[in-house]
Amino acid sequence: MATIDQKKQAHKLLLFLNNEKRRCTYKAFGEVLGIFQRSVSTQLLGEQHPYLSWVVNSKTGKPSNYEPQNLHPDLYTNEHIIRDEQELRALADHYWREQPNGL
Repeated sequence: MATIDQKKQAHKLLLFLNNEKRRCTYKAFGEVLGIFQRSVSTQLLGEQHPYLSWVVNSKTGKPSNYEPQNLHPDLYTNEHIIRDEQELRALADHYWREQPNGL
């Protein structure tokens, strides 16, 4: 079960991914949170929703088992997929440093 801190961090990462229109792999997302990649969907993401569709399978570039109507309309705007923990941390940290109120 995900901790409150992991859920807060997941929310922060999802805000970054949505606002910057960036995809990241389940692996990168899970590594930042200290959760095994296969547990990301069940412990943190839950039901399909466009807001959550930025976390994707590393091979397909798509969120696993998503219906087309649940994909964010801008999901494929940026071809680059964040694939590792260090890149996700660096980009998200830079994003939050640039925000007027942080989070």
